[in-house]
Amino acid sequence: MNKNSRLLYWLFCFLLLANVSKAQQVYTLSMDDAIALAEKQSPDALLAKTKYRQSYWRYRYYQAAYLPALSLAANPFNITRSYTQVPLYDGSIVYAQQSLATSTVNLSLTQQLGLTGGAFSLNSGLQRIDLFNMSSTSYLSTPINIAYSQPVLTYNDLKWQKRIEPLYFQEARKQYVSDMEDVHIKTITLFFDILAAQSSIEEAKLNKANSDTLYKLGQGRYNLGRIAENELLQLELDNLNSGLQVQQFSIAYSGAIGKLKSFLGLDANDSLHLKLPIAPDTLQVSISIAAIQANSNNPLSVSLQRQGMEASRDVAKAIGTNGVQGNVFALYGLNGNAPTVSQSYTNPQDQEQLQFGISIPLLDWGKAHGAIEMAKAQEQLALTNIKKSKTDFDQEVTLDAAEYNLQNQQLVIATKANTVSQRRYFIAKERYLLGKIGITELNIAQTDRDAAQKSYIDVLRNSWITFYNLRKITLYDFNKQIPLEKQVTGVF
Repeated sequence: MNKNSRLLYWLFCFLLLANVSKAQQVYTLSMDDAIALAEKQSPDALLAKTKYRQSYWRYRYYQAAYLPALSLAANPFNITRSYTQVPLYDGSIVYAQQSLATSTVNLSLTQQLGLTGGAFSLNSGLQRIDLFNMSSTSYLSTPINIAYSQPVLTYNDLKWQKRIEPLYFQEARKQYVSDMEDVHIKTITLFFDILAAQSSIEEAKLNKANSDTLYKLGQGRYNLGRIAENELLQLELDNLNSGLQVQQFSIAYSGAIGKLKSFLGLDANDSLHLKLPIAPDTLQVSISIAAIQANSNNPLSVSLQRQGMEASRDVAKAIGTNGVQGNVFALYGLNGNAPTVSQSYTNPQDQEQLQFGISIPLLDWGKAHGAIEMAKAQEQLALTNIKKSKTDFDQEVTLDAAEYNLQNQQLVIATKANTVSQRRYFIAKERYLLGKIGITELNIAQTDRDAAQKSYIDVLRNSWITFYNLRKITLYDFNKQIPLEKQVTGVF
C-alpha cells in the first residue's frame, strides 16, 4: 500500500468513526432542556431573532435621519469641446467653439429638523476651470455658505416618523418576546405528543401482554368447558387488536420523535429520551392584574396605538399635500474668483439669496376634498377596528387568566382518576382470573384505565400550555412578578 492509499484509508476510517459517533449521540431531555434548545437553534426562534434584527436596523435607519449628514462630492475632471451660442451686443448670435475642462469638489453638512420639517445645510466647495483656447485657468471658491429650507403649510413627514417609528421598534421588541413564547408553546406541544405516544405504546404493550395471558387462560378454560366459544373468540380478537395497537402507536411515536428532532435542529439519527415533567407552579392570578400587565406588555397594545396614529398621519398627509403649499429658502455665503487657489480665498465676496414660493390649487374638481374625506373615513374605520380589537383582547385575557386559575384543580382530578382507574383495572383483572366477572367487565375496566392515563397526559399538557399562554398574552412572569421583556438577554 503506497503513501497516498494509506492516507485515503485512514481518512475513510476517521470519517466512518465520526459518523458512527454522531449516530450514537443520545439526548435525555427534560421539558426545560427542550425549551432551552428550541430557544437556541429552532427555526422558529431563529426567524424571530431575524425579524427583530430587521426592526432594529429599521429603527437605526430612522434615527440616522435626525443626525447631521456629512458628504463629499467630487468631479475630478469634465472635459468639453463643442460649439456654443454666443449672443452679441446687437442681438445677433454667433457660434463659437468652446474647449474647456472643469473640476469640482464640494463638502456639505446637512441637518434635518423633525419639529419643523426644514433643513439646515453648510457647504464649502472649490471649482477649477481651464480654457484651452485661451490657455487660462481660474478658480471659483466657496469658503462657506449657510442655507435653510423650510416648507410652509405642508405635510411634515419627519414629525410623524418621530411619533410612529419608536412605536414600531417598541412593538418589535415585545413581538420578539411573544414569538419566543410561541416557540415555548410549540416545544411543549411536540414534547407532549411524544409523551402521549410513548404512554400509548406502554399501555398497548401491557395490554398485549395481558391479552396473551388471558387468551391462553381462556383456551384452557374453553377446553374444560368453563367458558363459551363466544368469550374465547372475544379474547382472541382482543389479543389481535392489542398487537395491532402496538404497531400503530409505534408509528405515531416515531413520527412525533421526528417532528421534535426537526424542530430542535437535531440529527435524525440522534437518540432522544424525554422526562415526564411535573405540573407547573400554580398560583391564583387576579384577572384585573393580568389585564393591566397585558395592556402594558403585549405588542398588540402598542400595535393598536400605532395604527391609530398612522390613521391620523394619513389624514394630515391628505390635508398637507392637497392644499396651499409654500417654501422658504434662505442662503448666505462667500464666493471668490481668481487665477490661483490661494487668491480665490482672499477677500471673498458675500452672496445672499432669499426665496419664497407658493402653490395654490384653484380648480381640481373636488380631487383634494375627496382625498381628504377618504383619509378621514379610513381613520374612522381604523378607530372602529381598534376599539373592537381592544375589546376582543380584553376578553381573551380574562378567559386565559380564568383557565389558568382552574388548571391546578383539573390536574388534581386527572391525577386521582388515573390512580383510581389503575387500581380498578388491577382488581378487575384479578377477579376475572378468579372467574368472578366476565370479559366485558374486564374490557370496560381496561378502556377506562387507558382513557384515564391519556386524560392525565392531556391535562398535564394543557396545564403547561395554559401556563405559557398566560405568559404570552401578558408577557409577564407572575411567579417572579417581572415583565418577560426584562428577562431577555442576548438579542436586546
